[in-house]
Amino acid sequence: MRRRRDRGPRILLCPQCGSPRIELASALITGQVYRCLACGYVGSLVYETDQKTLEAEARKAAPPGRPLP
Repeated sequence: MRRRRDRGPRILLCPQCGSPRIELASALITGQVYRCLACGYVGSLVYETDQKTLEAEARKAAPPGRPLP
């Protein structure tokens, strides 16, 4: 596995709706369980990214000639 360079704070994204509004619901010996405040998803799987990667993906997904929000 490659080591991740420090690219700033991590951002957690919901796997169902893509929202960054994720909170830690519980964390015990079995692992973490997260809750999405946007869609109500509850589970241990979340996407982890950083601000640079998130902005680069948004630029790739935006139609040409339209500014990013």
